[in-house]
Amino acid sequence: MAQEVWGVLRGLGLGRDAEAVYRRLLGAPDSTAQDVARDLELGEHRLRAALAQLSAMELVDRWPGTAEKLHAASPAVALAGLLAEQQADLARRGRQVEWMRVQITALAQEWQVSRRSQAGDVEWLVGVDAVRERLAQLTPTARAECLSLHPIDPVTSEAAFSKARVLNSDVLGRGLSMRTVRQEGSRLHAPTLRHMTGLAEQGAQLRVVPLLSTRMIIYDRRTAIVELDPEDRERGAVQLTAPGIVTALHGLFEGVWAGANEFGAPSPGRDERGVSPNERELLRLMFDGHTDESAARKLGVSLRTVRRMMANLAGRLGARSRFQVGALAQAKGWLEL
Repeated sequence: MAQEVWGVLRGLGLGRDAEAVYRRLLGAPDSTAQDVARDLELGEHRLRAALAQLSAMELVDRWPGTAEKLHAASPAVALAGLLAEQQADLARRGRQVEWMRVQITALAQEWQVSRRSQAGDVEWLVGVDAVRERLAQLTPTARAECLSLHPIDPVTSEAAFSKARVLNSDVLGRGLSMRTVRQEGSRLHAPTLRHMTGLAEQGAQLRVVPLLSTRMIIYDRRTAIVELDPEDRERGAVQLTAPGIVTALHGLFEGVWAGANEFGAPSPGRDERGVSPNERELLRLMFDGHTDESAARKLGVSLRTVRRMMANLAGRLGARSRFQVGALAQAKGWLEL
């Protein structure tokens, strides 16, 4: 049996002992539990646990008419139901995450209303114009550094870039540290590429990653501006000054920065597991339920590029469907950091 099949079974929860027992029964179907335990040197407890798992997955049962001999079911039959369960579970988890996001936003809004007359360490900035106005106020007051994360934004106008250049020139002209992380796909957008190149020429430190989900700017590790909804910039942002929250956001930035690639350097190739950073992020998006179209928007690449990458991944994994791509990639550890 192809190694990929075992990867799928492990991805669906099959343990090592259960896999060994199943392999043994496929190779010698006319076997008893005692035969299996002897050949695999498994104790009674481990054998019972393995058989219980295999039975629950409908991969092993007893030969008809006998209570002693074990029968290994065809994986093709058993996997059909298991895959359907996994797909349903993924969809259910996706709905749960979205529900949690909505609830957190609602709770945060209630909290802000109750806090409005108190410490003032959270402030809602409604709309893009309010955010830009606040950035224009905060940037000249920065004294040490300006850190930022910028997801793909192909609709940013030249006028917006022009205003940003004025603010950035103020920071860099005063000798402050500026570190910025953008998505690799930004380099495919000519105005963004010109903007990034100009920043680098003025002394800003730029790095790129395959995917960013949060737009954020941190001033002097004291004030953070975080976009409310990456899918709808018109909702605005929230300004945070609570030390604990800003410290946590600064830690998030440093983690992204440490794993990013220098702007201008060649994109990193495949790692020791045989997958590149761009491919890993595409797999994660697919695993989270994104379509080819939404994945292309997230990564800032063309739909043709995403489909070419998916076809390449499927070919390397020996997969025949999108779900098989996800299951096999997970089994190979391609979704891990």
